Amino acid sequence: MPNTKGDRMEKIKCCPFCGSEVDFMNLVLPIKMFYCKNHHGCGAVVSFDTPLCNKFDKAKIDAWNRREGGQDG
Repeated sequence: MPNTKGDRMEKIKCCPFCGSEVDFMNLVLPIKMFYCKNHHGCGAVVSFDTPLCNKFDKAKIDAWNRREGGQDG
């Protein structure tokens, strides 16, 4: 995953729905969307449309990696 904003690279946690790898992409600028790479089984797509998440990759990754109840996911 490219680091275009100069943020420290963070590891993206696996999909909380199926456990597969996840990446993010731009669909509609500036919103970046996380997508599950398990297209045939899960296909989850998630976005965090906040000014902070739209500006900084680290904020977006932190939001994705947050799990309710402290689960490591």
